[in-house]
Amino acid sequence: MPDHELPPDLQDMLHRVDSAFGTLRTELMRAYETPVPEYAGPSPEELSEAAKDPAASKELRAVDALVRAKKLTWDDVLRGRADAVPEVRALQEYGKKRLTKLMADGPQEEPAEEPAPAPHTGGHGGGGHDDEGHDDEGGSVMRDAW
Repeated sequence: MPDHELPPDLQDMLHRVDSAFGTLRTELMRAYETPVPEYAGPSPEELSEAAKDPAASKELRAVDALVRAKKLTWDDVLRGRADAVPEVRALQEYGKKRLTKLMADGPQEEPAEEPAPAPHTGGHGGGGHDDEGHDDEGGSVMRDAW
């Protein structure tokens, strides 16, 4: 059935769906064309720093204890030369479980931090601002904030 035989409200709906599909196709093509940088993974230094974080997992801290005891190196861990070490296997399992959970939960948006409001002293004395945004010395509050 050609468009001219459809009721006007269905024609409008069909055009909106077609337009949305075209937009989706364009965005998908852009996404495919967007270069994604190669990720080499964490460096030994990054792992060492992460292990020092109080929020680090017990698995990461256990491997870090072995590194500090000079029983293995972070490079051994990264290159797979320490895969037989129980603490390294535990860390790998922890990482797999965490990644699986993150993928299942989807992206989590962090709430944007809002800047703290500037204190307002009120009135026209002692460093206050008048109703037009000028301080006692005649400067603009906005200009001073730049």
